Amino acid sequence: MKEIFKTIKWNTTISALVCIGAGIALFVWPELFTLMACRAIAMLLVVVGVVHLLSYLLERREAFRQQADLAIGAVLFALGLWMTLSPGFFISLIPLVLGAVVLVHGIQDIRYGLSLKKTAYEYWWSAVIFGIFSVLFGLTMIANPFGSASALTMLVGVALIYDGISDLWIVSRLSRSARRFSQNVADHFQSFEDAKDGVVYTAKEQDVTEENMD
Repeated sequence: MKEIFKTIKWNTTISALVCIGAGIALFVWPELFTLMACRAIAMLLVVVGVVHLLSYLLERREAFRQQADLAIGAVLFALGLWMTLSPGFFISLIPLVLGAVVLVHGIQDIRYGLSLKKTAYEYWWSAVIFGIFSVLFGLTMIANPFGSASALTMLVGVALIYDGISDLWIVSRLSRSARRFSQNVADHFQSFEDAKDGVVYTAKEQDVTEENMD
């Protein structure tokens, strides 16, 4: 269980830092960053597509795997080429995709807040409020009520920065509450060392009892 929580903590932390970095870039350079990101993704798709096509042409494999390499390579190469020649369409999808990401993160933050409540953390409700705002940010990005693409992109940047910071705060509270809860459980079991005649003695009481018996 401890390892699972540690994995969740690191995954959330990395995801939050990526969101903050992308958010700052989108807010400072809204048009430039989206165009560069689109071209980088397009180049990556073209390269991966070419690798699959070369694998189909050069390697001897089972018929099914060969056909899979051909199909995957052709689709990725075509998609990457399309993104390179017509980046505007894919740039318009960025707010939708990132809005969905922020929406999912907001729902996760609400769940984390409810988990904090179970650990008796006093300010668990603050995590829930952070999550609700993230959900609202995500829905706004998906609905796109702005006429200006640049304004929407800057809002996406602000939403990602907020989402990353709130995730870092919530995961730090979860980590602290989990450590405190584990310590309380350990202290509880550490205090019971022995049971005698239906009475539970702590280690200190056991020593005193033995001295009296002597």
